[in-house]
Amino acid sequence: MLETEVVDKALAVRINEHFLALDLELNELLRSLQPQMSEDDFREFRRSVGDVLGILYIDIVKWLYVKYPEIKPKGMP
Repeated sequence: MLETEVVDKALAVRINEHFLALDLELNELLRSLQPQMSEDDFREFRRSVGDVLGILYIDIVKWLYVKYPEIKPKGMP
């Protein structure tokens, strides 16, 4: 977990931007891979990507949104 005193708003914004970019890139990757994979393999790969994004969100990004609610995009939990 990030320490509160280490993460100022500017750093929180940078972390959030990278998280959102990673989310977008991984979802684009999933869309491009789906036609090339079996249904079972794709489902497993998609679950793994979701696990990674979920961990990042729960352990880092959600905490940033609590500390700096103004950086939270509309529609994010």
